[in-house]
Amino acid sequence: MKAGTNISDGETRVRLLETAGRIFAEKGFRGATVRDICRAAHANVAAVNYHFGDKTGLYTQALQHWGAIAHRKYPLEIVSNSDSSAEERLRLFTRSFLLRLLDESRPSWHAKLMAKEMAEPTPALAKVVNRYYRPVVAQIGEIVRELLGGKISDAEISCTANSVLGQCLYYHYAKSVILELSPAQRFDPPEIERLAHHIAEFSLAALNRLSEKKRRRTR
Repeated sequence: MKAGTNISDGETRVRLLETAGRIFAEKGFRGATVRDICRAAHANVAAVNYHFGDKTGLYTQALQHWGAIAHRKYPLEIVSNSDSSAEERLRLFTRSFLLRLLDESRPSWHAKLMAKEMAEPTPALAKVVNRYYRPVVAQIGEIVRELLGGKISDAEISCTANSVLGQCLYYHYAKSVILELSPAQRFDPPEIERLAHHIAEFSLAALNRLSEKKRRRTR
């Protein structure tokens, strides 16, 4: 929020972001208009220019809106700042990352908007990736490198880190498929904890196996 803005300004900004996210998710960047968004948000068209500069700025901020909220709710800094072992940091990472992805308060439009953006990327994608995804990938990469030990290529680190991330992302992007296959499946906090534990232990078993194979090759 800009310096000097009041509570009403802040409320208008959030209302515009949430309305824009929903409409952009339905119509895409090109199909949505600022006028439609402002009408639905009960805001003046000038408010978009005031808070976001233009339509592109509004779209970019809408993409980042939930990422900023999730970052505050489930900070991955607790993983980096932990003095725990690499194994325990992997457990902390999967728990925090999965909570971000499956938080029940996440608006339904966000996943649809991100899926649309990935299918038809705009310049906004690079900003979202650099701000919210690149740090996540770097963090799990560091954990994987420590767990595997020894000399390991960046390509191996990338593939292994993506395998851990992929397990988490599956429950997010394939949620509707999972529920169709298993209607009793829940995604409440206790179940997310169970899933995070499973992903961490499954990944650690694979990483331990890879590490042991590396040690045998270098003897």
